[in-house]
Amino acid sequence: MLGQHYRVGDKKFLNAYAGLYESAKTGQYCEFVLPQYHIDQFLTVDVPSLKNYSSKDLMKQKLAQLRDENNRVRLNYSGGNDSHTILLIAQEMGIEFDCIFMYTNSILEDSNVEYEYCSAIEYGKTTGMDFALHRPSISDFETVWKSRETHLEGVKGFKKFNLIKGASNTEFSLYLSHSEWNSEEEFWNWTKSESFRLAHKDAASHRDLYLGPPDFEGFKVII
Repeated sequence: MLGQHYRVGDKKFLNAYAGLYESAKTGQYCEFVLPQYHIDQFLTVDVPSLKNYSSKDLMKQKLAQLRDENNRVRLNYSGGNDSHTILLIAQEMGIEFDCIFMYTNSILEDSNVEYEYCSAIEYGKTTGMDFALHRPSISDFETVWKSRETHLEGVKGFKKFNLIKGASNTEFSLYLSHSEWNSEEEFWNWTKSESFRLAHKDAASHRDLYLGPPDFEGFKVII
């Protein structure tokens, strides 16, 4: 899932251990945050219709269906209970994934931050399947922004755009997408335009590079 995180005070953490460490250090509660869109998806499941099936039965059915209907099947593997159970059942059925893909939460190769992944990484390497380990990269993120088509040329009221980099740690690097406009009205008109839609049409394909959705803050020049 995407967007879930651990929150301690006003700080967000993708890594459970980092969140718990911050909690122990500050005395603040470590809260697991699940975005509403995940909850909405869970609520669409017709639970009564599944009462005669075990979770293992359902996993077997879905694995067989995915393998039969697709040329390539990739397992996004974290080593957690869900993905590891799916991997064990696939192995039991003799189903091979074309790739076991593992994505860590640290932008650095930091054994302290990645402690929860260590055993999973070792197990993934022993399956005999193609195993890919990826760490989010600052250069990957900046390349996406440098190469993207902004579709801002000729947009009424647009003045300039900058991508501004802030502080970094093992969890994330802070960036500010900053644009200037002649008026607030022209900015909001742009957000409803075809230019805006074109500029953001591929945003979902890079979700793995973000801690979560952007937070909008608007400012007016006073002096």
